[in-house]
Parts: sequence; structure tokens; C-alpha cells
Amino acid sequence: MNAEPSTTDRKSHDGTIGTVLRTLVLCDLADSTTLVERLGDKTAAELIRRHDRLARVAVQRHGGREIDKTDGFLLLFERPIEAVAFALEYQRGLRALAEEAKQPLSARVGIHVGEVLVWDNVPADVVRGAKPMEVEGLAKPVAARLMGLALPGQILLSAVAQTLAQRGERELDPRAGGLRWLAHGRYHFKGVPEPLMVYEVGEPGIAPLRAPHDSPKAWRTKPWWRRPAPVAAAMSALLAITVSLYIYGPWKTTAPSRAPVVAVLPLTASDGSPDEQALADELTRELSGTGSTSASLIGWVSRDLAASYKDKPIEPRKVGRELGATHLLEGEIRRVDEGRVQLRLQLIDAANGTPVWSDRFEIPKAGTTKDMTAAFVSRLAMWDVYKAAFFRRFAGPPGPNATPAELVWHGGAIMYSNNNTVAAAVEARRWFDQALRLDPNYPPAIRSRWRTLEYEFDFAPKPDVGRILREMDELSFRAVSIEGTNRVNWEYRTVTLLLERRYDAALEASDKAGFSSDAVGWTAIWRARIMLQLGQPEKTIALADRAASDMNSESAGWAMLQRCAGCMALGLYDEAIAACEKDVALDDWWLPHLYLVAGYALKGNAAKAAGEEAAVLELRPGTSIADFKTLYWSDNPAFVQQTEAHLLTGLRKAGFPEK
Repeated sequence: MNAEPSTTDRKSHDGTIGTVLRTLVLCDLADSTTLVERLGDKTAAELIRRHDRLARVAVQRHGGREIDKTDGFLLLFERPIEAVAFALEYQRGLRALAEEAKQPLSARVGIHVGEVLVWDNVPADVVRGAKPMEVEGLAKPVAARLMGLALPGQILLSAVAQTLAQRGERELDPRAGGLRWLAHGRYHFKGVPEPLMVYEVGEPGIAPLRAPHDSPKAWRTKPWWRRPAPVAAAMSALLAITVSLYIYGPWKTTAPSRAPVVAVLPLTASDGSPDEQALADELTRELSGTGSTSASLIGWVSRDLAASYKDKPIEPRKVGRELGATHLLEGEIRRVDEGRVQLRLQLIDAANGTPVWSDRFEIPKAGTTKDMTAAFVSRLAMWDVYKAAFFRRFAGPPGPNATPAELVWHGGAIMYSNNNTVAAAVEARRWFDQALRLDPNYPPAIRSRWRTLEYEFDFAPKPDVGRILREMDELSFRAVSIEGTNRVNWEYRTVTLLLERRYDAALEASDKAGFSSDAVGWTAIWRARIMLQLGQPEKTIALADRAASDMNSESAGWAMLQRCAGCMALGLYDEAIAACEKDVALDDWWLPHLYLVAGYALKGNAAKAAGEEAAVLELRPGTSIADFKTLYWSDNPAFVQQTEAHLLTGLRKAGFPEK
């Protein structure tokens, strides 16, 4: 991550004091005095000079400003993520310097965000040796206390710095692989009125990744039951409370206490008509989740228990406690007019009673109650709703006794927050593998690991196709063997067989995934892709259009990609361009841009073709026609003829790399 040096903190030279909100970094070269004693002044000075140079290069790269220098540095940054990027590069560079010099070099780093008072010293004082800028304020000693608390090689952050920095983690240098964020609990700092939560960020193998030790200037907050008691009898009387509080101690802050539990409260009908109430009851049963893909990741309050709240006023905190639910799903069926019916839903956090999601959906009032229920369910994409709501809950690293479900949720949160990146998929895979070590037959972990391989296949610049497909084949086969009635397992099996170019087997798997003549959703999308590979683009277009009409935006993007590919295969360039433009707007990745390169080139728009080629190579560096053939080719003669005549002709006309 590169940043321009900040100019907003540059004050005039009139001595005016300004107040600014900044990220402060204090870093200190550990045991520098010992280093000088061991090496002598001259040798140690040369090593310290090299240390200072690598630090200053990193400061410049990440937009910081050097304020002061002793054994370490006092630095200012505009944003916490820039400070973290500097600190990671600094620790990485210091490790390399230590190895090169064959000397034990390490540094402590503290990062805090707060208001500081800044002023420029007059030029005459600077000429005589004064610092160009002065920085004061409570934020400065807080950063200093964090630095002093840190172990050698450790980067510690305050809560506000950690929250803001982790939110921008995707901006970090991709070399920061396997980055870890840890919570170490509350610490009291000498001279700071309130205890502060202390966090660590670091890379395994470089950072200590463990809680720092207490010192006279900083000590960890201990629960009252761990402090010396004035009366032993009182402690004995409170032993049961002590054990309970120990289990739920305040330092266990890195993970939620349990997986989410959802109670689907009885849906209501606004006008109370029998037909609409029947639809509300059927939707309540369908949404209760026990037969869904997410059944083993989300706990579900039984329908009978939730049904006791029918027609009762709902106080979310009270109902959540009574049902043991973390979230409540409630809603209402409402007739819009004679021809349409509307469903309103909201998901409520039972802990604080606030909605975390709400939406409304409309369908034609036609067919049976079951038909309308199916139409609503196909529009809802509730699993996407639950993911968006619950991944935030599992953003922090799980605790040491995490369940397979909690590990899968955390891995999913990593992928969700860094969508379409191989680095996120590989990091998430570590957590899915950990879940599989605990339970080798846990279907959500199997499916989630499969998804990381699909990401690697689609997004890695030069994927190891053979290995990826072998692993996808093993995982998808295991999933359908364990849960043979699960539709999503069969969808994953369909995709695997499609990528392996085993089209007859893919068609059979698609049937088991629930494909029918009126299929919608992902089942129709993957069937559309099979038809394309079999040289039947007309069927691809029809299936894609049906799928797109009943899906959320990301899924509709995939449907548009199939439509684009089908139109390209038929030489319908304008329609192909329109479909791929929609896909890019909904779910931007490299493959629709590849089709747009060909489409614009075939339409004679060289400038737009060049722009799309640049987009492909930015999203997937080094991509070539040979790469496309490796990933998405078919030996079907009709497919070969169609693809050579249109897509590949367009790519070659645009000058797209052959290899």
C-alpha cells in the first residue's frame, strides 16, 4: 500500500497551535544500549543508520511524517491502516536486516488514534537544532505506553486504531500473508485514567502473537476474584461465582460465545384473510431453516416453540432470552392490489433489539399457496442475508475451543470481507481445514473448502488446474456421499464435473440438484453453462434469462455472464456486450471483461476493446487465450467452431495475448 505524504498537518511558522485527529506511531529499537556495548560505537552506529534508513523509507512509502527520533521514532499518519502498513513493513525489514547482519535486532511498536496538539517551531529554532514540528496531547503517552508494553517484534494497537485498521485490511501489501489480529484484554497504563483494550497485529513467524507481560507502567486488568481477598471465608463463599465468571472471563474477546441461533416468529397477514394467513403460515414453515443448506451452521429454534408467540406483541430482548435466540426473523404478508402480494421481513439482533436487515418482496398473486411460497423463497436468498448479518459477528479470530461451526463462520467472514481474492480464499482455507480436523465429515466445512478452490480456479493468475480439480472432485464427492439429498452439494458436484469436462455426469448431477424444465437460480445457471459447453447456446440464453429473473444481484451477474457467452457463440455481439456490461456492473471480475474485449473488437471499437483488455490484465495479470482454453474449453465440435469463429476471432483482432 502506497500513500502520499500528508500535508494537512503542516502548520504555519507563526507558532499557532492546532488540534488534529491523527494516528500516532511510536517504535523503539529493543536493547539498543546492549547492542552498542556488544558491537562498539562505530559498528553499532552503522547498523543503527541502516535501521533508520529502512524505517524512513517505509514511513515515506505509507504517507507518514517523522516527528522525533531517539532510539526509535515518533510518527504521524492520516489513517490507522497506513500506520499498520508501515509497522508491518518495518518489522519485516528489521527481520531481514537482523538476518543479514547476524545480529538480534527487534523493535516494539505502539499505535493509537487520538487528538493531538501540533505546532511548527520557528525556522531560527529549527536551524539551531529544534524539531520542525512539536506534537503533544494525551494520545502521545498512550501510544508510548502501548510501545513500552509490547514485546520485542510486537505491534500493539488501541481499540480505536484496531477497529479502523482492520476495516481497511484489504489495502495492505499482499506480502502480509496470514495476517493475525489478536485481542489481549484490558490493560491499566500508568498516567492514563481508564483501562484500554489492547490488540496485536502481526505476521506468524515475525510477531510474538501472545499477550505482553505486566510491568510497573502497564498491567492487565484482573477480574476481582483473582485479586487477594481480605477474608478467605468470603472467597470460599463466592467460589461458584468465581468459576462461572472465569469461564466467561472478560479477556475472552477474540470470538463470539456461540454460533447464531435464529427464531422464525410466526408471520402475520395484514388483513387477516384465510388465504393470506395460509401463505404466511406456509412461509413461516419454509423459512424455519431446519432443512436448508445453513441448517448445521445456524441453530434454529423449533417451530412449535416459536409458534407460541403468534399474535403476541414482541419485545426482542425478552423473546430472545426466552427462546435462547441470538436473532429473530419476523414479517408480514400484505396484499398490494388484487393481482400482487407483498412480503415484508426483518432480521433483529435480540441482544439489543435493533434490525440488522430488512426488505420487501412482491410477486403475482397466482397459483396455489405452495406455488407462491416457492416464488417468494426463490427471491429471498436468505442464506445471503444470514451471511451478511453473521459474518460481522465472527470477524475476530475464534478462541482456542472454537467449534467447527465457529471456525467455518470465521473463514467465511474472511472470504466475505475480501470477495474475489485468492489471498482471502487461501487464508479462509486454513480455518476450514481446522474445522475438518475436528470433524472430517462436517458438510459446511467441506463445501466451504470447495469454495476456496473454486476461487483459486477462477481468480489465480496461473492456477494449478490439475491439483485444484482433484481436490474439488474429492470434496464434492464426499459432500454428496454424506448428504445425498442436499441440493447445494449436488450443485457443487455439477460445477466440478463441468470443469472436468465430464458433461454427461454433470447433467446427471444437475438433475439431482433439482433441475427441471422450470428451474431457476443457480441450478439453471450451471445447466446453462453445460449447454454452452455442449454447443447449444440457444438453450444457454433461455436458461440464463430465466435464472436472472429470480435472483439477487450477484447471482444475476452470473446469469448475465452465461447470456453473454451464449450470445457471443451465436454472433449476437450487441446482445453479448449488453449482457456482459450488466455482469460487470453487478459482479466485476475478469471473465466478462474478456468477452467484452472480443465483442468491442468485432464491432470495430478498438478503443473500448483496449480498455477492456487493460481491465482483464489488471484483474488477472498475465491472462492469455491459452489460459482461457485451459480453464473453460470443451472438445465438443460445435463449441469449438462457435468459440473459434467469434470469441477467439475477436480476441485475436484486438491483439490479445495468445500465450
